[in-house]
Amino acid sequence: GAAFTELNYRIHCVLTIKGIKWGADATEFAPPPAYKCEFCPFMAPTKLQVSNHKRGCLRNPARAANRARDRDLNEKGKF
Repeated sequence: GAAFTELNYRIHCVLTIKGIKWGADATEFAPPPAYKCEFCPFMAPTKLQVSNHKRGCLRNPARAANRARDRDLNEKGKF
């Protein structure tokens, strides 16, 4: 492996369930998917959360247009 310049702790363990045989290097857990805003470092577990964030993201160049459109749609929806 690669040389480390700092102290690095690694925890090695194997999940065992009665009646199921596992290989020593089987992957027991995969990290959940994470989606990232294309304009800033914001990350969320669902695409919908990132999509909602991106519309009003401070770094989104279309933010002002999105806000104006949302304001107009809100006015149209009022009774």
